[in-house]
Amino acid sequence: MLIRMLPLLFCAGLAFAAVDAVPANAPASTPPGGRLDPLLEKAKNVLDGVESVPERDNTPPAPQVDALDLDAKRCVELALAQNPKAGQADAAVDEREAQIGVAKSARLPQVKASVGAMYTPSLQTNIGIPTILESIIPVNSVLPKKLTGSESIGVEQVLYAGGTINAAIRASEYLARAEEWKRRASLLDLAYEAKIAFFDAAAARGLVAVAQDSISAYQRHLTDAKTKLEQGMASKFEVLRAETELRARESDLESALTGEQLATLNLRRVLGLPGNQPVRLAGDFKWDPLEVSVDTLVDEARRTRPELSALDAAVAAAKENVAVKEGAFRPHAAAKAQYQVLEGNGKSMPDGLNVTVGAEWSLYAGGRRHADVAAARAQVRSLELQRADVEKLVELDVRQAHARANEAIARIRKDKAARALGEEGLQLAELRFQQGAGIQADTLDAELALSTAETALVQSLRGYAAALAGLEKAVGRPPLGAEGVVGPEPSKPEKPEK
Repeated sequence: MLIRMLPLLFCAGLAFAAVDAVPANAPASTPPGGRLDPLLEKAKNVLDGVESVPERDNTPPAPQVDALDLDAKRCVELALAQNPKAGQADAAVDEREAQIGVAKSARLPQVKASVGAMYTPSLQTNIGIPTILESIIPVNSVLPKKLTGSESIGVEQVLYAGGTINAAIRASEYLARAEEWKRRASLLDLAYEAKIAFFDAAAARGLVAVAQDSISAYQRHLTDAKTKLEQGMASKFEVLRAETELRARESDLESALTGEQLATLNLRRVLGLPGNQPVRLAGDFKWDPLEVSVDTLVDEARRTRPELSALDAAVAAAKENVAVKEGAFRPHAAAKAQYQVLEGNGKSMPDGLNVTVGAEWSLYAGGRRHADVAAARAQVRSLELQRADVEKLVELDVRQAHARANEAIARIRKDKAARALGEEGLQLAELRFQQGAGIQADTLDAELALSTAETALVQSLRGYAAALAGLEKAVGRPPLGAEGVVGPEPSKPEKPEK
């Protein structure tokens, strides 16, 4: 027996020798947090100052009677009615409509009235004809006086302008249609922005709920750990671990509350609401199984995207502008009728009605007209190429939005399964802990895993809702709440003859 214990006694002796061999001045191991000491020393004022600031009240606010109930449709309606971007789009359309009237005014009669006076000190008003001859030939009465005046009113009508006036009118009408399509695109963008702001606010409130539930669970774990410590069934370490995790979850709640506050402020901004307007978020998330093929959606987008229709109208206007520039090569004709009253001009220029009909034909302008036509045709080619590029971008936009929606569906499926596993894992951990077969750390880890899974699921739901809104926007469909404001589609521009 003694012989069998000799190896154990030998190893014990080596261990005591090793302890005695440790120098007395050997440095102690770095305590937890010791590596942060230099930084914490620099931030001592901050660490001391935060203790004087009262903690934020994290209890849920009581429901307010004057709170505005919002869902995705109501958010779209408010944004299109109150956001300044909608008013800017309407003003741009009104401006283009006014330019049509400016273009049409060129083919209507132009009425002008004028009055004026002229004084010429050096003018000779008496040529010195003898009285006898003056009585026979009243020359001096024919001559103008030094001070002359005139009053006139006239009407001028363009008879032919080489087709430039009609072409300019058609160009302004096409530009007005293009602006209407741009307005539609702006309103659809605004509706999309309103829906995204609503989904962000809803997801932020969901994250707050997850953080609050996690704190409640960690508070229960801390209470259980303290109870077992009093009963001698747990160590002080388990209590400290539970307290540390609880503080971390409280920090997560602060971040979630700030995120909710920022998301709600942005929602109010998009909807044109006051910054302190209380709101209540309601409504269910829309489900779309994405049964329509992506190629069908691309074809629909080519027909309905307002950006493409706006470029079609811009191309038509540019072609009319070519006709305007080509009209400079043709003769121009106009007629003018003027009634004038002259004072002090003598009888050489009597009062009365004057009618003038004339034509003008510029034969050579130094090459300027050829350059103008070439520049106008180049603008047409540029817009046509831009339209082809935008059409490719529209297809890319639809396919990317469709891919994001499918990805969001897959993520929801995975995160939903992860949440179910997290709930099962937490139940098992709590059961093992209550029966004394598990430790507190296992329960805390299970709770953390469940909170992580719930956070991911909330974010996936937000991503899916945003992806559907993005697909709706990519196709060019007006969302619910936007039909009456966006209005019917403007008429398609007719293709002008080359």
